[in-house]
Amino acid sequence: MKKTIILFVLLINIQTQSQCWKSISVGNSNSFAIKQNGTLWAWDITLMVIG
Repeated sequence: MKKTIILFVLLINIQTQSQCWKSISVGNSNSFAIKQNGTLWAWDITLMVIG
């Protein structure tokens, strides 16, 4: 029962947070999103291989 309640709360939180994005685009190592207020957000994963 406790796991079900935690999962339910997480799903509600994800839905609430997702309503502030106007557009989302993802690539292999980066993501871009435009919020409802018009600001552009970007995320990137940089992998460094030493060898």
